[in-house]
Amino acid sequence: LSVSFSQMHQAWLLETSLSSEMFAVNGKQLWLSDIQVSQWQDGVQVSGNLSSPVPLDEDDVRALKEELQERLQQPVRLEVGYRIQL
Repeated sequence: LSVSFSQMHQAWLLETSLSSEMFAVNGKQLWLSDIQVSQWQDGVQVSGNLSSPVPLDEDDVRALKEELQERLQQPVRLEVGYRIQL
């Protein structure tokens, strides 16, 4: 039970941290919202909405995933819906 609570607490900390941050990827500003973090194989899954004031392509999303993996020091599975902010 304590391991489960610890994992829930870690997920909540990651969700809070990531949702309050602006990411600069390939010269574009990105924000994550409605984030959910869960354990996935040997890493974490990050799900949510990705917002940007400019169109994004696959390379931008891949670069965000790589940045998250570097920051979290573990493999990341990234599942995001995309929104354009105007």
